[in-house]
Amino acid sequence: MKAFKSKGGDVSWHIHDERSLLALQGPLAAPVLQHLTKEDLSKLYFGQFQILDINGSTCFLTRTGYTGEDGFEISVPSEHAVDLAKAILEKSEGKVRLTGLGARDSLRLEAGLCLYGNDMEQHITPVEAGLTWAIGKRRRAEGGFLGADVILKQLQDGPTIRRVGFFSSGPPARSHSEVHDESGNKIGEITSGGFSPNLKKNIAMGYVKSGQHKNGTKVKILVRGKPYEGNITKMPSSIVEKCGFQPRGDNTQVYSIDGTDQCLIGTAEIPVGGIHMDSILLESALPLKYIAFSHCFRTEAGAAGAATKGLYRVHQFSKAEMFVLCRPEDSESFHNELIQIEEDLFTSLGLHFKTLDMATADLGAPVTASLTLKHGCLISSASNCTDYQSRRLGIRFRPSEPLQTGSKKGKANLPSTKFVHTLNATACAVPRMMVCLLENYQQEDGSVVIPEPLRAFMGGIEVIKPKLR
Repeated sequence: MKAFKSKGGDVSWHIHDERSLLALQGPLAAPVLQHLTKEDLSKLYFGQFQILDINGSTCFLTRTGYTGEDGFEISVPSEHAVDLAKAILEKSEGKVRLTGLGARDSLRLEAGLCLYGNDMEQHITPVEAGLTWAIGKRRRAEGGFLGADVILKQLQDGPTIRRVGFFSSGPPARSHSEVHDESGNKIGEITSGGFSPNLKKNIAMGYVKSGQHKNGTKVKILVRGKPYEGNITKMPSSIVEKCGFQPRGDNTQVYSIDGTDQCLIGTAEIPVGGIHMDSILLESALPLKYIAFSHCFRTEAGAAGAATKGLYRVHQFSKAEMFVLCRPEDSESFHNELIQIEEDLFTSLGLHFKTLDMATADLGAPVTASLTLKHGCLISSASNCTDYQSRRLGIRFRPSEPLQTGSKKGKANLPSTKFVHTLNATACAVPRMMVCLLENYQQEDGSVVIPEPLRAFMGGIEVIKPKLR
């Protein structure tokens, strides 16, 4: 702060020890909090700050959080903190629950997000942490900011240490656990670690010497002085690549964050596929059927200007995605089942469509067979990826066969594992569904008739009429 002021900067700080901090995280954060304020939270974007009234108290609100999900951090006068927490729980009707910092920390670690005091400290630069996206082009060109001499040199020559991810065996590695190479030489240190509820294994983040940071590098991680096997792994975007969404030159559909392994998902197929990564499932547990609703982000590169206006081709939208893991011999029948679900949904809404069997040259990299539903434009698809994704994600199952007796002393052998087949299908891409509904149900006077199956979700409204000016 002294250095900043010495250059003419006007800044001061105040420690608000009279306030408490509540963190509301998850996809329902905005609609729940909207019940408690008159301000339009849809206009408060990620990273923005606002002072506003929430539940009768003047609060400092930031749209942020370190779980990797949408959410808010709310600074509220301490005397109103308990009342606000109770109000949030009440308005959510049981959909929001209290949780501790440990659960939040697991989520942010799975997302590969840095925590200040652990993965980011005063002696760590954004280049070393893989956060070069935070250094704007103007700053890179002009320099003159705090630490510019070191940071700009690292951007040009590369850093001496790099932040990486780890998988580890034994007890979970914690902060300050040493990382050694296979010869026993110290090459780095863990900064955050724990058990991953989604991956069902120990994960960690830390820093190692450049040159030792390559994906797959085997290491020894010291936990309470004892070495355990581990290996360096990519941050979460590796799941994107394993699902078949690897970058394709200038036409990649993935929004990546410069200088990091992080990216924005284009479909919920990616995180759902990652749930069972490196797992061996019981045959009796199959099939596993998921429905996932998420925000989706796509560059729409290579669209050649087609349908670039309006709702049809947008860079951010919401989508309900179906995902199936099953035995190889069952994947064709589940492909037909997913198509039937889509056709039943669109038929119930009174939409007219064609179901097309896609030509091989039009299929995405991981897809063996795909059918597309078109209503003037593509509105849905159903794809059978067979074992393309499961081989890359390491998702297998063990057949429920009788134990086989081996030749050595009658020892019983477990049946060999097999790779599952994965399938995905779009239940509803919200903007494209809106296009179809408007094309079919908008009247000459501008009003829109609500299809019968949707009226129960519209409070009984049968027609949406334009507002008269």
